Amino acid sequence: FPSHDRLPLKAWTPSTAKAYAQVVMEKYGWGDAQFVCLNALWTRESHWNWKAKSPTADFGIPQRHMSGDTKAEIVEFLSDPTEQIQWGLNYIDSRYGSPCRAKSHSDRTGWY
Repeated sequence: FPSHDRLPLKAWTPSTAKAYAQVVMEKYGWGDAQFVCLNALWTRESHWNWKAKSPTADFGIPQRHMSGDTKAEIVEFLSDPTEQIQWGLNYIDSRYGSPCRAKSHSDRTGWY
């Protein structure tokens, strides 16, 4: 399994991002069931597209809300899929405790 941190940006695909997320999820102790939830959540949010942008200032794979960020901060976030995945997993962990809880919230409210 190659180090995704060193992959050129052109090599990043939704499949690459999913594989990277599964590796990073191990540090949280989240297994396959949690990945099923994360996959459903981030497929709905961005289709695992690290270049994704919404009209409401949400960016990247996790659709991070960045309305208060500078253009430079947004450009930096959009240039690093590993940062997006790590940020998204940290956000899910701190706010919801797990991807399945985040997905459940999103299913109820339309956002997470």
